[in-house]
Parts: sequence; C-alpha cells; structure tokens
Amino acid sequence: MKTNVFAIFAILSFGILPGCAPVKPVTLPGGEPGLRIFCRGIFSPEKKCAELAAQNCAKGYKVVDKQEITPPSVGKPTTVKSGGFSLSVSPDLVESYKWLVQCE
Repeated sequence: MKTNVFAIFAILSFGILPGCAPVKPVTLPGGEPGLRIFCRGIFSPEKKCAELAAQNCAKGYKVVDKQEITPPSVGKPTTVKSGGFSLSVSPDLVESYKWLVQCE
C-alpha cells in the first residue's frame, strides 16, 4: 500500500506540480534582449517564474509582460489509478503563466 501512495505522488510531482518549461531568450518588443519564462502547476507557478527569472538575471530583472494562460476546459478530470487508489485532478486547477523579463 505504501508503494501505491508513492506511485501516485510521483506521477503528480513529475507530471503536474513542478511543471516549468525552460527559460528561452527572446527579443522584447523594444528590440532589447529578454527572456520568456513559461510556468505551470497547481501550487505557486508564479513563484517558480520569479525564481527562474532571478536565477537567470544575476543583477535583477524587470517584468515586461505577465500573462495568465487559461487552457480550454476539457470537462473531464485526469484520473490516476494505482492499486486500490484513484485520484482525479481537474485540468482547471493547473495554472499557467508566461512572463517576459528584461535582465538589468
């Protein structure tokens, strides 16, 4: 039984909770170099975006644009089954953000 609970936690941890894409260099609207950061997750995805911006901008950063991306509602939650356990996660709970930042 302990293994089943661990399996469910592992699937959620790697599939939904920390889900952040890598930081990508971009050209900002004014022609300056910048970074695009895309973060998604259930718990504090914006905090993860801020952490990634700070890691990639040693002298600080300025958020040029911040967008919440709302995925289309698919109506059905994702169900994870393991042993005698079943866990449903609604896609509406997953928040996604796209930040454009300029390093100082």
